[in-house]
Amino acid sequence: SKYDIVICDYNLGSGQNGQQTLEEAKLRNLIGVSTIWVMVTAEKTHDMVMGAAEVKPDDYLLKPINQVLLESRLEKLIARKLSLKAIEAAIKAKNYPDAIVQCDLQLAAKALNPQEVLRIKSDLLLTMGDYEAATALFGSVLAVRSVPWAKTGLGKIDFHTKKYASAQELFRQVVTENPMYLEATDWLAKTCMALGDTVQAQQVLLDAVKVSPNSPTRQKSLGDAAYRNGALDVAQAAFEKTIRISEFSPHKNAAVYAGLAKVFSEQDAPLEALKVLTQSKREFKHNPEAAIQTAAAESVVYHRMGDPVKAEAAMTEAERVVEKQGGKLSAEVAIELAQSLFKLGKKDKACAL
Repeated sequence: SKYDIVICDYNLGSGQNGQQTLEEAKLRNLIGVSTIWVMVTAEKTHDMVMGAAEVKPDDYLLKPINQVLLESRLEKLIARKLSLKAIEAAIKAKNYPDAIVQCDLQLAAKALNPQEVLRIKSDLLLTMGDYEAATALFGSVLAVRSVPWAKTGLGKIDFHTKKYASAQELFRQVVTENPMYLEATDWLAKTCMALGDTVQAQQVLLDAVKVSPNSPTRQKSLGDAAYRNGALDVAQAAFEKTIRISEFSPHKNAAVYAGLAKVFSEQDAPLEALKVLTQSKREFKHNPEAAIQTAAAESVVYHRMGDPVKAEAAMTEAERVVEKQGGKLSAEVAIELAQSLFKLGKKDKACAL
């Protein structure tokens, strides 16, 4: 159903919390740019506040709240959001050029929320790959004052056009000027990885999770970087934290379980590794890609244990599921399967993938 306003408590009892509900609503395009989402909570812990802020609700109210406060906040939000309905309709229809026209009409009419409209327009330009227009937009915003989202936008353009050194410098500037602007931190880590500097990526992510530890995607990135660096204790902690905080998250991912199993295997704890993979099978039993990731990781664990028969059987199971899927795999799963094949000495199959 389509709602104009959602007032959502952070604590929703067992299952998802309010942050995860908003995250899923955005991920699945269940709400648009004109929907008002107000988060309500009695909790004031730093970790929770930062986590909730990262998913960008339109407002955040601390209990107790009264009618006067709620009305005044909603009146301002409604006035701001009404102007976005035409933009949202064009986005929903995937008519991005018209959505940009609607943004320009709002800006020409002196919209109440020019920064919000400019951000929507910049996201549309990046989605369309119109980097020239996006660069001009970010430049015009930055000519007035240094705004973190605009400078981060220029960094994204450099990243997408493979100007990684320039992107890294821009993201560093944003992080230095605005340490709490974690979107730039995530992009800085991503750029370090693209440059092959996994040690620096790990440090950037370690600093970020100290500020806001409840992002499953950031914790997974930290686990991946630390594993590549051989920092197994850091990788273990990051993967375990990811599993805990993503139990009801839309970002729940079998790759995290596979990553943790590989860490345990390299720490000479194969039984712990197999226990994690058994848990993964239970959690993702109806997910073919998860089954491939789990079986591929299982084959590596058995190979390291010196059990070639079970290693081969697990890899055969992974390949059987791939065949059943018609060979269609996401890039992430294909790479993980190829890495497992390399470790089993199946170089031709790995290179083919």
